Amino acid sequence: MRTIKKLIFRMTRATGYAAALLVALAGTATVAHAVFTPITVPNYSFEDPTTGDFAAFTGADWQLGSGISSAGVLNFSDISFWYNDSFAPPDGDQIGFLNDNGTAGIYEDVGTDFIAGDEYKLSIYFGAREDDIGAAGEISLEDSSGNILATSGSIAPASGDFLQATIYYTATEGEDGQPIRIQIANTSSPDVQLNMDLVQLAVPEPSEYALWAGLVGLGVVAVRKLRCRAV
Repeated sequence: MRTIKKLIFRMTRATGYAAALLVALAGTATVAHAVFTPITVPNYSFEDPTTGDFAAFTGADWQLGSGISSAGVLNFSDISFWYNDSFAPPDGDQIGFLNDNGTAGIYEDVGTDFIAGDEYKLSIYFGAREDDIGAAGEISLEDSSGNILATSGSIAPASGDFLQATIYYTATEGEDGQPIRIQIANTSSPDVQLNMDLVQLAVPEPSEYALWAGLVGLGVVAVRKLRCRAV
């Protein structure tokens, strides 16, 4: 009888350790998900071209989609009176603007390819001037052909404020090696100016994946040893 009780105790202890390991590993997974490495987004803060007022997009970064004719950069100081006193642009001295309402919007090929299995985090700040009631925007992650892979849906900041929109997407095998494209659309109704700033793209740090894999391996070994001792 004493031998049976010892066996039951050891098995219960082993099961408890296994459960504790799973809880610990789950907590580690949450931490790993939260640590991201930035991917460079050209003109992410809409500081080019430099202007004291406003200017249309130039160069090879943000491009106008089909049917879009009015988009570029604004010096925030020139329109700051249309925003709440507590608000400044999220980054730098300038913000982007998009006057045309339409799904084509503006887009940019980042210059980095998708890697299958990687999770991508894309975010932006949308701004709504007090004189442009109903301003709203949408940011999307696409392949180079313009196929939408993930989108924030329409995001409407409060009048005179900025509001951050964030999306996550895990690349599939079919997208491996394809160039990454970001698109921003004005979804305002009625058609009013949309402001935007600080576009950020990132992936989880590889070191966090390695840590996660290592802890899983250690957990499996520990559970096996506990089972052997219980026999």
